[in-house]
Amino acid sequence: MERITQELELTDTQAAQFESVMTEQREIHHARFDALREQGKSPELREQMHQERKIARNEIRAASSSVLTPEQLEKFEAMMEKRRDRRRNKRRSREDDDSGTEL
Repeated sequence: MERITQELELTDTQAAQFESVMTEQREIHHARFDALREQGKSPELREQMHQERKIARNEIRAASSSVLTPEQLEKFEAMMEKRRDRRRNKRRSREDDDSGTEL
């Protein structure tokens, strides 16, 4: 949270509000994802989790927009996109490593 506070140049008030928003959103979405995970690993559930992630991103954006300035929100979204890209690349790298060991 400290890195985000610094990179977005949040005021103390914004930092407290933003942390509250993120904590609330995290709790909501973890509960939803946990419920889906308990149902198994079917392709349908995988797609449902993908859709849930999209919903989560939109809800986080909406909640964040009440705290951040338009410039801060744009910067935050760019930071999150970079994070998603890193996760995708890491996942692809693992999948490539796994597929190479099945000889």
